[in-house]
Amino acid sequence: MKPTKTKRTRLALLPLLLLAAACDAGGKLPVEPLDFPVSGGGKTDAFGRQLVGRAAPYEADLDLRAEERRLQHDMARRRQVAWEIVGRVLEPVPLLGLAEDPASAESEEEIPRVPRWQTWYGVDDFKRLFQHLYETLGPEGRAVREPFDPEAIDAAERWNAKAAERSSRWPLERYLRYVEALGECPEGMEADACARLRQSQFSGAARGNARMVYSPATVRHLLESYPAILECLDSLETLPLDARPASDDNFSYCFNREFPPDAVLVKAQWVRADFGATLPAWDTDGDALARRLDPQKSADWGEGDRQVAPDPSEIFTIRLRNGDTYRLAGLHIMTKELRHWVWITLFWSDRPDSDFGADRPPELTRRLGEVWGHYKMCVVADYLEGDADPAAYFADAPSLAAALDATADEATWCSNPYIEHGRGNARTNCIGCHQHGGSRVGYDLDGDGTLDPFDLEAVITNESLFPDHGRRQMREVFPADYLWSLVRVDDLAQVIQSEVEHYDYVDRDHPAVRARRILEAAADPVRGETIFLHECAACHGDDGRGGGGGPSLYERVPGRDPEALLQQILIGVGEMPTWGEILSDQELADVFAYVRGRFDAPPAAVPAAAGDLVITEILYDPEALPDAAGEWLEIHNPGADPLDLAGCTIADRVSEAPLDGVQVAPGGYVTLARSATPGFVPDAVIGLTLNNGGDALTLRCGGVEIDAVDYGTGFPVASGASLSLAPGLDHVANDRPEAWCLAEHRYGRGDRGTPGAPNPPCP
Repeated sequence: MKPTKTKRTRLALLPLLLLAAACDAGGKLPVEPLDFPVSGGGKTDAFGRQLVGRAAPYEADLDLRAEERRLQHDMARRRQVAWEIVGRVLEPVPLLGLAEDPASAESEEEIPRVPRWQTWYGVDDFKRLFQHLYETLGPEGRAVREPFDPEAIDAAERWNAKAAERSSRWPLERYLRYVEALGECPEGMEADACARLRQSQFSGAARGNARMVYSPATVRHLLESYPAILECLDSLETLPLDARPASDDNFSYCFNREFPPDAVLVKAQWVRADFGATLPAWDTDGDALARRLDPQKSADWGEGDRQVAPDPSEIFTIRLRNGDTYRLAGLHIMTKELRHWVWITLFWSDRPDSDFGADRPPELTRRLGEVWGHYKMCVVADYLEGDADPAAYFADAPSLAAALDATADEATWCSNPYIEHGRGNARTNCIGCHQHGGSRVGYDLDGDGTLDPFDLEAVITNESLFPDHGRRQMREVFPADYLWSLVRVDDLAQVIQSEVEHYDYVDRDHPAVRARRILEAAADPVRGETIFLHECAACHGDDGRGGGGGPSLYERVPGRDPEALLQQILIGVGEMPTWGEILSDQELADVFAYVRGRFDAPPAAVPAAAGDLVITEILYDPEALPDAAGEWLEIHNPGADPLDLAGCTIADRVSEAPLDGVQVAPGGYVTLARSATPGFVPDAVIGLTLNNGGDALTLRCGGVEIDAVDYGTGFPVASGASLSLAPGLDHVANDRPEAWCLAEHRYGRGDRGTPGAPNPPCP
């Protein structure tokens, strides 16, 4: 192998261009020891996410579900599929955070690559994404727990990928200098060793030694489901094991739907490699497993059969930014390509080509890298083993057949010595324990008749509670669709809940949030009536019909969204006081309960009699619209009762139009227009032509004249402005030309008038 004097690695175009721009002409960045922050647990901080860019999606095999029964009964096919999944999860992908254009194929060859799962999101990414999305909802959206739409989540992922640009800890010069340093090797290092060092440095900087990561689809599903997650949390305390699913197509409890097929969760077991640290190794051949799984023994993996010290060519190794190095000892992979997930675990071995590594496809290591040829694999696709003889498929791999014989049982088996610690855990199968993911309670452990907190450590040592070491299916409702990390370890539900509670406090005085809180409070409408009479009746009247400067509540309350109406009361509109600054939440809850109970349905409408209605506004010559589209008139009900215009007509000297179906609320106004589009939405379309040179309008009900106006000589004249009756005048006063003036308020396309609203005083 030829030694090379290795210089800086050639990275993508953008950082190098930026690096050149950051230097003075002919100058160089200073070379000094790098002391960069490392997140707790090796999580992806702002630098790592900037390096990675957006997480690379997992391309699920959407045809697998059609094979579900075969996979439950065919170990050979099961293992073949598992190796294929391993290949997709471990596939090297470029660190697109280093690409000028992530879609550019030309620069990809220059970009360092890491296994696909190392680009995925950790709990720190989830926190950043949820915080950003929830903040951008604003108080109104947060008040109703508005779901995040897909476009907003896309935008948040792009925002998260540029986290370092917003961090004071990562000024541009520092970021670029460190990116360059990641690609450097000591002078004289052999090419293969240099490649491994670069791989370990970029992997360590990108993903770190985070224990659990989630594919983009997993995180998107969690983000989309946050309202359902919040809703389910309290009731998890009482969800029994024998609960039944609410529907056949959703067996989860905290999600409106199950995870999509491209959802993947990976759990990594990292072991420190510095200071001459060794690694335990286990034998997993048939004889060794038979001894370990002996029913008379504790079935734990113990401390290992020997200690070894693999070098980075033999085990996947990362170097963190602070110089610490870690070996990847084990990797759990669970994918939702089957409804109950596919459960795969990889474990490192110093004897990698026997038993659970004997059927590893040669092309897998050629494609992924030779280091992955040192990992063995087992897989589970169901609770029960459907094969009568799973070993029979592997006549050409006798060591694998012998190992499968040693684990053959009615229930399936798959255990990782680096991850499954504790008594009995060498007999587990992944799926059995994860079925309880999301559980808060499980069993009545002390016999007091109530379900106790789900103490996993206590349960797994109890054969009656955890038969076959948890390998049996014991429930039909899976609270978090098999994810323990919703309420344990990463505790993603707590991330959501903490952020929501924070903004509930911050937003507590915002009208939208306060209205929601008031509506949820216990209210006393009897107390509310007293408050209404003392505070509201002066304007709205004791009977709520208006008359004191305020509108009839029979007109304003029915059919209104309660939350919107309450917000209007809180902030005040027009002459109405800002009641949110005057009354307490309890007083508002009481009076609002009274108002809605009393005025939510209008009293029955009655027929109109002479003088009950007044023609108050007429636009016969619109300017912004043609006459045929823009002509209209307005009728006002000054009385205390709603009036029904069934059997009524409006007529001019030439034609007449029926008004059946029109009602006028107490104190209300209705507009009757020649067309449906006069610049506002009319209450009725009458098709009546209003003469520009003067006309006589007559409103009749049952043949009785209710009101009439003969506009012509002496009336104000102007194109584009309505005739507006001075406020407070009745059906007699509106006969006089001097009672009318020209409207000045503009509406719609620019004509002047106040259709459907009180007229301002005439000058």
